[in-house]
Amino acid sequence: MAAKKKGKNQKLALLLLAFCAFLQIANYSFVSKPLQYVQEHKVEYDHPTTQQVSSTAPQPIALKDVWVDRFIVVPEYKLLFCYMEKVGGSMFNHLFRMLRILHPDISGSEASLQAGHLWFRNTPHRHKKSLADLENIFKDPEWTKAVFYRDPIKR
Repeated sequence: MAAKKKGKNQKLALLLLAFCAFLQIANYSFVSKPLQYVQEHKVEYDHPTTQQVSSTAPQPIALKDVWVDRFIVVPEYKLLFCYMEKVGGSMFNHLFRMLRILHPDISGSEASLQAGHLWFRNTPHRHKKSLADLENIFKDPEWTKAVFYRDPIKR
């Protein structure tokens, strides 16, 4: 069983490494030097509240139905990804569909569904995840949460 898990992790690592190499070749600056970008452009974050929040206090999460279909859920790897328009959305949808197709625990019917149309194959709704489920995923440290963005001015 451990060898099977190690093999899956190696496949995932190789796939993500190839993806990062593609991003480097495509000159996506956010992959190579995000900290340098923030420093050069003096990016600052203004917190919308003025009151001090304890770092130990749980932060409330209140999701709304708007844009929830932009989340990609990959339950086999406990991955929640949010894609944005014009920031590789097609590529990310395709990448995560292929990642699911290659997973050994995917049924034939699910693999066929994943192999079909590109869009909305791994939305929370498709995986029967409610807004409350997503809020719990955000709080769960076992899940990886990710998003890619880029400066619209450089586009």
